[in-house]
Amino acid sequence: MIGLSLSFCIQDLIEGKHSINDVHVIITSTKCRTEEEWDKLYTQYCQSYWKQSPAKAYRFLIQLRASGRIVQPRVNGQEPFNISGGHWLKPLS
Repeated sequence: MIGLSLSFCIQDLIEGKHSINDVHVIITSTKCRTEEEWDKLYTQYCQSYWKQSPAKAYRFLIQLRASGRIVQPRVNGQEPFNISGGHWLKPLS
């Protein structure tokens, strides 16, 4: 699976809608370059998206980062994907 929103995709993982093992990559609209920026983002998202399960969110975030499965186009001056059609790409059949 390819996700297009860090906040919504991790929320889906928390809720058990998808398994982290099925996530190939999440292409985010975030722009974090330092640990401090990641910590700030995590804190902000825990106040809204992940407030019900911050510990689970943290484990998923760390696992995705450690395995190189978070891509941030904005770090390289590129635009992120539009998620108006959903935050998971549908597999081609």
